[in-house]
Amino acid sequence: MGSNLEALKEMTKRLPDLIALASSTVRYDVMGGQCVGVNLRFAPQVAVQDAYMSAGAEFPVHSHDGVEHLVVYEGRLRVETDGIVQEIGVGEGCVFLAGVKHTVLALENTWVIGITVPSDEGYPHATRRY
Repeated sequence: MGSNLEALKEMTKRLPDLIALASSTVRYDVMGGQCVGVNLRFAPQVAVQDAYMSAGAEFPVHSHDGVEHLVVYEGRLRVETDGIVQEIGVGEGCVFLAGVKHTVLALENTWVIGITVPSDEGYPHATRRY
């Protein structure tokens, strides 16, 4: 019995800290749907987030102080900047330079990794909305 308890203790040491995970989960105010993200890393140099956007969820026109990278690993997004519309799907991504106005719309339920360099406070909230 003691060895089973020790084995269980050893296995649980490798589980993520659920309190830390819960505190790093954010629900974002988007139009037309829902967006929930988990901050994987937030430091002055970089912010990395794993986010779920429900179909129809949209971040309206905004920009960031840092360069933003998006990579889709499930679903599809429509992104728009400077009047250019592009759809990105699984394994594809896009980059928005600092200060560039853009929108992001989930065409279907979508999982995406977002990275800003340097980090933006509250990423992926916009630094500036228009």
